[in-house]
Amino acid sequence: QHFSAGVDLNRFADFIARKAWGEMDTFLNDFQQAVTALKYTPVPVVGAPSGLSLGGGFEVLLHCDRLLIHANSVLGLVEAGVGVVPGGGGVKTTYQRWYDATQDPETAAWETWMQVGYGKTGESPEQATRLRYFRQGTDKTVMNRDKLITQATKMIMEMSPNYRPPDPPKMVLPGKSILSKMDRFMSEGVTKGWFKPHNKTTAMEIATIVINTTSDDSLEVSEQDMFDRERAAFLKLAKTPQTKRWINAMLSGAEID
Repeated sequence: QHFSAGVDLNRFADFIARKAWGEMDTFLNDFQQAVTALKYTPVPVVGAPSGLSLGGGFEVLLHCDRLLIHANSVLGLVEAGVGVVPGGGGVKTTYQRWYDATQDPETAAWETWMQVGYGKTGESPEQATRLRYFRQGTDKTVMNRDKLITQATKMIMEMSPNYRPPDPPKMVLPGKSILSKMDRFMSEGVTKGWFKPHNKTTAMEIATIVINTTSDDSLEVSEQDMFDRERAAFLKLAKTPQTKRWINAMLSGAEID
């Protein structure tokens, strides 16, 4: 019925309860290296989801060559809702796609920050296209879920002759001047009651992934640099008492304070 609603939060709740930060970092790194291997494997890979494809599940799909999605699919990165960040290349790939589309680091950073911070999802191919989660002309949809595997297999066979893995992307992050705009946006939102204070904390950690926070100069980064930034932000948020409460509230069905 559903491709994946993401990584089991019980695993992270256990890491946090035991303060097992090294284990958490290893878990995230293993996941990052797995999706990297998927992306650069010497054969074509097609993701064929239906239903929910969220969080870590969607990060797997982001590293496929192409997607063939059932028309009812919901795609997105929702980790900010429990006070963490996507840690399996979700921020990296979202930024990469916005940067490739705009060639403007500040626009790419702002758009990535907004949609990851809000946990925006694409509940239709049209919505997912606006978020750069579905690529018109590359990804496709199918109305009949029973045809996902056969159609995806056909796509793979069409791609196989002379296939070569993608080249590593080149990305440039903007300097830190845009941070003040982000901070002001979140501060005003907290004052107006739009956001909780920990929403701002989470959002500003997302910003550290997509911005060169140490200089006004732009910064060229590799995929591994972006993975490292994701893990650092994830671990920093996981150590906060608010994120611990939010994860436990999600698992117990309680209201997030």
